[in-house]
Amino acid sequence: MDGLFAHKLAPVLRADQSSPPNPAAEAYRTYEDIGTFLFVIVVVNAVIGLAERLHFLNSSDLIALRLARQALIISLLGLALYAILKLRSHRPVIRPLGWLVPSRIYVAISILGGVVAVLAITYFTPTQG
Repeated sequence: MDGLFAHKLAPVLRADQSSPPNPAAEAYRTYEDIGTFLFVIVVVNAVIGLAERLHFLNSSDLIALRLARQALIISLLGLALYAILKLRSHRPVIRPLGWLVPSRIYVAISILGGVVAVLAITYFTPTQG
């Protein structure tokens, strides 16, 4: 550290060395985690295709999925992502990913926005029949 600016940089370098890292904030996801999650998506797609092939699901049911099936698939994928990250890293998952419970105002705005969108779609979509 011999140099003209050594005395000015010394406090900065000491502060960097002495401050402990924040383990909750550092990223720990890797390409292996992403690949594992994509493999889960492929498996879910194969299971749905097999269910259609074995006539457990109609092909018309897959064209327009019902809300319950959509919620089931989204929940399954969310739980799979949580399990992959939790089992592979053994560290907290929710906070580093930025998943937070929204405040009441955002919940109210999303519900109101959904109702307005449904009413607009219903009003502007021509009736068939």
